Amino acid sequence: MPVGGTMSTKNIKWAAQLRDVRDVTVRGLADLKCWTAYLGRYGLTPAERDGNAEIIIIGGVGRFRGVAFRELSFAIVLSEEHCLNGQEAAFLIHSYNSCRFFAFCERVFFSTPYSHADVTLSTSCPASMKVDIGTEGVFEITMGSAESNMKKPMFCGAEDWEEAVYLPFDFDKKASAGKVFFSRVQGDAQKYLFDSPSDKFSIKPTTDTDVLAMLVESQFRPYEWITRQSATHSKSKTYAASRFA
Repeated sequence: MPVGGTMSTKNIKWAAQLRDVRDVTVRGLADLKCWTAYLGRYGLTPAERDGNAEIIIIGGVGRFRGVAFRELSFAIVLSEEHCLNGQEAAFLIHSYNSCRFFAFCERVFFSTPYSHADVTLSTSCPASMKVDIGTEGVFEITMGSAESNMKKPMFCGAEDWEEAVYLPFDFDKKASAGKVFFSRVQGDAQKYLFDSPSDKFSIKPTTDTDVLAMLVESQFRPYEWITRQSATHSKSKTYAASRFA
């Protein structure tokens, strides 16, 4: 999908803007060959970072129209050829939302790969993420306590992060192919190095989604934490990527 197009990202309308969101992000590296094969089915190519693919896991705690929710999303950074108007591009592999109704709305109205799960997040140091499906814990990543490892941020300051997010689609339904939305996160951020072995993570693949199995197969290795205590999250409606081609 080439850069440029008939519609500019400058004209994007935000379908939802949530303020005072607390969020935590983990960036990590994974096997490039695994994710090249995975994305090749969608005609996409992962970005290369030191010979690896780059995974982004972002969790948020907020409210939409008075209803509290917690969600966790898994994405992979895409190569520059998929960027739109210079923005970073990513492929959304899967998302979990603690509100069953919100997960349903995401699937139906935005064509996004959401499912319901119990999501637990701590966005302050020591930060953590956890996903339980039913009574089973399937994903957990935890920062060692601040007292034990004297963790100090390597960056503190305002950050404005905007990207084009490509979506998976049903290969049997050509009309669903090539969809994208735009996401923006604004707010003061604190960045920390992922410190093994004091920082820990565990993954237990489930048959419900393939994202966890892919993280294990591709030997996912976290390298950075990012936390925000009051951020603005903006999201566009979902477009056909061909509008920008």
